[in-house]
Amino acid sequence: GHILPWIVWAQFLVLGADFLVPLSGRSGTNTIPGDVVVAAVYGWYVGTTLTLSARYLGEAERRVMQRVAAVALGLGVGMAWVAFPYSADRPKRLFVQHVERSYIEWTTQNVARVTATETGLLTSAIDWNGIGTVERHAPFGLPNGSEYCDASLGLYGRFPHLFPVRDMLAEAAWAPAARPPVPTLLDVGISRQPLGEGLVNLTLDIRGHTHIMFVIGPRAQVVEWSYGLRIDKWASGGGLPPPRPDCDCLFVFSAGTSSENRTGAALSNWIVVREGMLQLDVWTMYLKQRSPELTEYLARLPAWVDGAGWCVEMQLHSIQV
Repeated sequence: GHILPWIVWAQFLVLGADFLVPLSGRSGTNTIPGDVVVAAVYGWYVGTTLTLSARYLGEAERRVMQRVAAVALGLGVGMAWVAFPYSADRPKRLFVQHVERSYIEWTTQNVARVTATETGLLTSAIDWNGIGTVERHAPFGLPNGSEYCDASLGLYGRFPHLFPVRDMLAEAAWAPAARPPVPTLLDVGISRQPLGEGLVNLTLDIRGHTHIMFVIGPRAQVVEWSYGLRIDKWASGGGLPPPRPDCDCLFVFSAGTSSENRTGAALSNWIVVREGMLQLDVWTMYLKQRSPELTEYLARLPAWVDGAGWCVEMQLHSIQV
């Protein structure tokens, strides 16, 4: 009497697998393995099945059920240990960014000076196994000359993150490369107005492409900013958002604005800070633009890797307030 319900439930499990496995690839990061999400859902499936079949299981011998459970556990552990986790249907997702990164120092007289510039390919993976799987198993590995980055450096790891998820995508590798073919739209203008009592009002005018991100800190040095007028319903004193768990900074993301025609700043805001050294990391992304080096590397990736790439301009500002 239990065979027909079990067959119907098995078909439902197959349907669930077809639906959940592709989605599980969207949940994997360095801190949240996507396989755990799938295992948790399937554990619920199996638990429900056993609950609905309690009468049938009660009639079975205990030794038989123990052996069946041991065999199932052994098969599961063995498959997880031996099988390669990626395929064309379950690809590993890799992000490769061709970055131009400049270091800029500002004096108290508001004079900016570029101290260094470097260009290269930055590789990261949205996956529990990180980029090590590509390095070990892909025929061409990581880009030539890749070295692992230290995500703890700087204000936000000196990475051009698309979203504020540094702790989830902490593993990355940098390989020197030629300058990316971008039109150099990124530009930062700073004006300052002393307010007394060791406070200064900084006006930031940032020009860039359609996607602009910046982080500013240390957070303890920031007293108030213009964005607080829009988020005061949940913000703390001075209109500032709650402290971030992944950095001592404030993160701002802007999309849909562009200053390609140079007629104005894509982002214009003010911020009140205490005197001292302030860090400002700004980057703009050209999501539809690829360099020849980037295109060549993505084309060499095996079928079990889903690679995406774009070009980025990034500036790291040290501002003496």
